[in-house]
Amino acid sequence: MRKYLFILAFILGCIQLHAQSAYQVNNNRVVLSTIVNADTVIVESLKNQVAINGELDLIKVEYNNRDARVVGRIDQGEERSDIVIRFFNEYSWLDERIKMSENVMQFTDEIKVDVHGVETTVPVDFTINRIRGGQGFTVLIQITGNFSAKDLEEDFPHLNFQSDIMFGIYLTVQVVN
Repeated sequence: MRKYLFILAFILGCIQLHAQSAYQVNNNRVVLSTIVNADTVIVESLKNQVAINGELDLIKVEYNNRDARVVGRIDQGEERSDIVIRFFNEYSWLDERIKMSENVMQFTDEIKVDVHGVETTVPVDFTINRIRGGQGFTVLIQITGNFSAKDLEEDFPHLNFQSDIMFGIYLTVQVVN
């Protein structure tokens, strides 16, 4: 009887290990764009802190303006703002949709945006592309949406935000089964 219980426990352990994948974010990019003082300004950062956890169904991306590159004609002054924007949410579908068999999946959900402790929930469009590879596979996750710029006016008093801030989060995730 113990032998059968041991075999059953071993099989269940193997199934559990197979069900939980490890995720490694190889590349990440956050692009913010808005209209400021009649100029379209694009700010991009490739040095964001990213956490993806299939067991906790969590995506978290932290954008820091100090690491960003500004594209546009805008007088931001000599000192860069120390603004940090966090994008995060828990998604019960995360593990399942990352492991999907379809090549491309597009859908709408929500993400939480935190700017200096002011948290808001905004609708976003997700695009998940699966690319087969050698060991495991690679998934491209794209999250796009927008949020109000009013929380940034305190940090940038000399700037006149004339539109919401549109954002794109682009992640290249290696999935190892």
